[in-house]
Amino acid sequence: MATAGSEVRAPIFSQPASVFHGDSAGSGVGDYGGLTPGVYFACVDHCARMADTEKRQEWAQAQFRDGSQYQTFMKLVIQRRESEREDQAASRESAIRHEIERLDILDEARRRWHTQGCVPSWGQIDPAEALEAARTPREPEAGRFQGEPSHGVFYAGCVNGVHGESESGKSWLTLYVTAQELVAGHVVAYVDYEDDEGSVYRRLRLLGVSETLLLQNQFRYHRPNGPMTEAEKIIFMKSAEGADTVIFDGVTEGMTLEGLDGRLEKDVAAWHGKVTKDLAHAGKCVVVVDHVPHGGNRAIGSQHKKAGLTGVSYLAEPVQPVGTGRRGVLRLRVEKDRHASVRREAAPGDRPQWRGDLVIDFSEVQPHVALFPASPRDEGCPKPVPKLSEAQLTYLRALAEYAALGASGTTIGRDTDKARSVAEKAMVRLGRLGCVAKIGTTSRFAITELGARALAEAEQTSGTDQEASE
Repeated sequence: MATAGSEVRAPIFSQPASVFHGDSAGSGVGDYGGLTPGVYFACVDHCARMADTEKRQEWAQAQFRDGSQYQTFMKLVIQRRESEREDQAASRESAIRHEIERLDILDEARRRWHTQGCVPSWGQIDPAEALEAARTPREPEAGRFQGEPSHGVFYAGCVNGVHGESESGKSWLTLYVTAQELVAGHVVAYVDYEDDEGSVYRRLRLLGVSETLLLQNQFRYHRPNGPMTEAEKIIFMKSAEGADTVIFDGVTEGMTLEGLDGRLEKDVAAWHGKVTKDLAHAGKCVVVVDHVPHGGNRAIGSQHKKAGLTGVSYLAEPVQPVGTGRRGVLRLRVEKDRHASVRREAAPGDRPQWRGDLVIDFSEVQPHVALFPASPRDEGCPKPVPKLSEAQLTYLRALAEYAALGASGTTIGRDTDKARSVAEKAMVRLGRLGCVAKIGTTSRFAITELGARALAEAEQTSGTDQEASE
């Protein structure tokens, strides 16, 4: 037994034993040998964690020199060790049970996918099926445009995309297609990274989907708020297993949940590999919805995201804003069409080509929503005039003075009191909006027809505001 005052060091109490007892050491004062209850039971926990029995006893004897206190303390230590062993055994049993359940779910999912004809991605494709696919051009099947003949909106067995500015009406398009698919008796899984179930179900009711239909298992709504783990992916795949269409609304937010960056090529590929590719491989129509910056026409990290799309990609342009008591119009333009069947029906003209307009009319008592196609025979397809800042309009005014001859960045910078590099960057941004075009391989820029329209509208608006103020 250690003598009073001998030093016994431990990770949680690196002081001599006498320090814990103070003047009451060895006096037997209280039920805890002169220690406070908190310190006493901390000693029990510390001693119970010691693996060596002799060191455990030596440590306890140094703390409790009274025989009865020592025996009481050691009984508590033994009880604590037995309790921890039981907890560890229960934890191991629970982990084994969960692993068995996970493997059962995985085996069941694989069995169902195999019976549905979905082969592993590294399996050989049946030559007969490949030849049949080659003979029959792929046509869009999910959703329908108005009119006869009625053409589809999205391709089955592909990853399709819709991107546009915030609040442009992108979700109205995907929900309109969802409503069409549900009424046709098809199953839709909807993964929502941005909105909530109340808003989505309210819109579906406005689009004519009955409560009876929504209470059935045709519409499967998911609103994740964390990354997709392996177990959750298996559960989600079981939910999406019977779906014909699977929609992911808010790609940028979805990638953020996974700790991925949409501006990085490897992260975009990782997200598609984890979330969308298995579904498209199983023959489902997959649709991803994403944002573009205000005043732009390309999704954030667009080149990488565009590469992950294997079907059609639409740019959604707000022609008239959607709102209560208003008639909103969303224009769809084809940015990418791997199978060319959507672009075939688009109006001729520069890319992205006009494919149709989604009209969302809340001006009447009963709201009306319809997707009207653009005719391939239409010749005039005016692009909506973009909203330009006063600084951008200043550059356009300076460039308009040179008409078709155009001007260099140096000249425009001189006319606007800006550095050449600043003026050239502004020209590039206006070029992305379609308001400015570069003249051949020269360093000169010229204003386009769209830029002239934007300038004319701005001047007209300015004149109207001035008259109103007078």
